Amino acid sequence: MTTVAPRRARHPVASAASGARTVALRLVVAVVLLCAWTLLSDDSARVELPSPVRTWSSLVALTSSGELPRALLESNVAMVLGYLIAVAVGVPLGLLMGSFPVAAAVIRPYLMLLLAVPLIALLPVAQAIFGLGLVTRVVVVVLFALVFVTLNTETGIRSVPGALREMAHSYGSSRWDTFRHVVLPSARPDIAAGLRLGLGRAVVGMVIAELFLVTAGIGSIISYYRGRFDTGAVLAIVLVLVLEGVLVMQLTRRLDKRRGAR
Repeated sequence: MTTVAPRRARHPVASAASGARTVALRLVVAVVLLCAWTLLSDDSARVELPSPVRTWSSLVALTSSGELPRALLESNVAMVLGYLIAVAVGVPLGLLMGSFPVAAAVIRPYLMLLLAVPLIALLPVAQAIFGLGLVTRVVVVVLFALVFVTLNTETGIRSVPGALREMAHSYGSSRWDTFRHVVLPSARPDIAAGLRLGLGRAVVGMVIAELFLVTAGIGSIISYYRGRFDTGAVLAIVLVLVLEGVLVMQLTRRLDKRRGAR
């Protein structure tokens, strides 16, 4: 008889050392990128790129004047509303498609159409229907996020092994109890991945909608400073958007890990 040795837990010191190495490597990469940025923004360089100092000064000015915080708040209101609507519609739709093949056969072609068509081409249509206000920006965010939330939820439901369902039924579990206690927990990783992807797409949809509509939020101030050829301000705003996207994705990942540990 072959005995399998139990897997040893990773020592806390080793985990801490590995984490420290990762942080150190990230800092090294950040320093290298900062040096490259400084060299490329030198007056002798042929690239029209604002220096880190100029970009930082623009960021401080935009923040202290309140212009950037106000624009971020306005943009994020549209993004959050659109994302919540996409989740409220996409998750039940994905559950329906994953549970009933007929529903999937009817709904999936329309989702594939949204994936195939460049969504920026739908912006004039949304503008013509809903105008230039908040509703249009919310609709665009929904269109960007909905497909990923729905399809990942459907994939999670379909990927649950049939043996698990049969085992639950053999123990007298009803169809609803099987769905609630077996199918949903098994599908949770795919659903969570869809929520993360949808959130990332929601940020993209927010920025694209506002750059196209140029009426409010981040898009309006980017267009304003781009028209003034203030590349320092434009780059500062873009970097804030990138930072926001990274922080949001990291936050959702950590929340998902905490739920998984419970």
